[in-house]
This record gives sequence, structure tokens and C-alpha cells, in this order.
Amino acid sequence: MLKKVRALRLYVFLGLVVLLVCAVSVGWAFQHAASADDNETRDGRATTAAGKLQRVVCLGDVDLEHGVTSLSVLQPGRVSEVLVHENDSVAAGAVLLRLDDSVARLQLMEARVALEKAQTQLSRARRAPDQQRARLEQQKQAIAAAGQRLAAARSLLARKQKLSAIEQLGVEELAAAQDEVKQLEAVEGAERARLTEVQLNDPALDVHQAELDVQLARVRLDQALRALDECSLKAPEAGTVMRILVGPGDILPRQPNQPAVRFALRGRRLVRAEVDQEFAGAVKVGQAALVQDDAPSGLTWRGRVSRVADWYTQRRNSVHEPFQLQDVRTVECLIALDAGQALPRLGQRVRVMIDGETR
Repeated sequence: MLKKVRALRLYVFLGLVVLLVCAVSVGWAFQHAASADDNETRDGRATTAAGKLQRVVCLGDVDLEHGVTSLSVLQPGRVSEVLVHENDSVAAGAVLLRLDDSVARLQLMEARVALEKAQTQLSRARRAPDQQRARLEQQKQAIAAAGQRLAAARSLLARKQKLSAIEQLGVEELAAAQDEVKQLEAVEGAERARLTEVQLNDPALDVHQAELDVQLARVRLDQALRALDECSLKAPEAGTVMRILVGPGDILPRQPNQPAVRFALRGRRLVRAEVDQEFAGAVKVGQAALVQDDAPSGLTWRGRVSRVADWYTQRRNSVHEPFQLQDVRTVECLIALDAGQALPRLGQRVRVMIDGETR
């Protein structure tokens, strides 16, 4: 029984190996037949029958100047509504989706009340100079009144001292008159101290403090308005909604793992072609390029090389492509498509043939 199981496993293994070899052979044969008509390779340089005109063949993707934009809401919260659909063309500033903004609206109301309170305090502080002058005048009059009472008490004390000297006034009455003078002297001193306190108070400082409080309240109001505005995800420029990755009820954290919307800004579409380092020297700005759909659709576009990168790096596309080496350095060149053609789709995989130098 054990021998039969081992034999069965061996047959299965050999069958898988045969299938793998057949699949690779068929794929190579199909690729070779697809490119045999014009004697070109899928990724590299091919020579025409005349042996003179060099043509660089490479793969690329249809893209925008700055790629597809990833949009996310800056405020965390729950998605309340999505206002657009995929493939919708929208204007700049159009609202794409909204979060629940009830908390942001309460914070906005609080900021407005705080600003109104600060403005009221500023109005009160601006009346402080007039109040200061009135308090100074009032305190001076209080000092004058205390001085008059003290002078009268001192005059009365002097008469009583004379009467006490001729023994016509009792000791108790004289002591009471002396205490009255001391009390009035203390009152006069207190009034003068109050005058000094009023003089040391600078109303200009209170006005400045109130003005700063108003500025701070306005800043907090602006922050509340901005927080409310950030509850809405808006289109940065005119463009097309490519993909919506959230829906009503979804919770968006402060640092999301993925964008909420992928957005294509309105602009000319181009092709990012990746040329192997071996053939990069033959690519120059201004060379004509023929772009073909990587699928057997027969669609083609014409354009020219608009830019060639100044550095070698790895391929942008992380998806493994059959019959294409992934561990090679490439130079990225941009192909500007000619006007008047039907535009290819963003992200479309294409085959690019660049007319190289003539030898």
C-alpha cells in the first residue's frame, strides 16, 4: 500500500513538471510569434531588415504628470454621505464626501461665543481711561475731605489741651480727643494709599490685554471654521473621480491606511516607459514613438519622447510581468501623446516603440 502511494505521488509530481514545461514553451512560442512580424523584441532594441534604423521597444503605463492623486479627509470621523460616483467629472472645489460634522459645529459655536465675550471685555477696557480719571478725581476729593476732618479734630484737641491745662477738662475727654485725631490721621493715610494704587494702574495695559484676547478668540474661530471645512473632502482641481474607497458609515481614523478617493487631475495624459539600461543610451528627447495597447486590441497612439530621466532605478510597476526581467535597472522616459487622438485609459499597460538613432 505504501509503495502505491509513493508511486502515485511520483506520477503526480512528474505530471506537474511536464505541465509547467509545456506552459512555459507555449508562452514563449506565443510571445515569439506575436513579435515576429516586425522582427522586434518585447522589451529591448530591435533592428529592421535594412539593418540601419534602430528601434527601442519597452513597456510603459498611461499616467498623468503627477500621477493619480490620493485624497483623504484631514479630520477623523464617520462618513455621513458620498456625493459623487466613480468616473464623475467635477469642478475644482466640488465636495466629494462629508463626515459627520456635529461636533465641529458645536466647537464653532463655542468659538463664536468666546470671540463675542472677548470683544465685550475689550469694549469695557477701552472705557478704562475715563474711569481712571474719574477714580483719581474721586480719590483726591476723599483725601481732601479726610484732611479737613483731621484739621478740625486737631483744632478741637488743641482747645481741649488748653482747658485741661487749667484743670477745666477731664483726662478722659482729652484722651478721647487725642484718639479721634489718630483715627483721622489713619483715615487720611489710607486715602492717600488708595490714590497711589489708582495712579499705578495703567489702563493701556488692560486695553492691550483685551485686544490680545480678541485676537486669540479670532484665531480659535478660524481654527473651528477650518475644522468644519475639513469635514468635507473637496476636489483640489478640476478632474475625474477614479475610485471611491469608503462609503457612508465608515470610520476614518486620523492616519488612514488608504486614501478615501483616488482622483485624476485634469491634464494631458502621457506614457511612462521604462527602458532597460542596456538600451537607454539610444533614447533621446524628441524621438518619435509608437504606442500600442499591450492587449491584442489593435489600438495605437503616436507621440514623442518629451523627457528622459537622469537616473537609473527599479521599475515602478511592482506587478510581475511574464518574460520581463524585474531585477534590472531602468531609465524612465515620458512619451507625450500627439493631439487629436482618442486618449488611452489611465493605468493602461502599453508597448512603446521608440525610433532610435540611424547607423
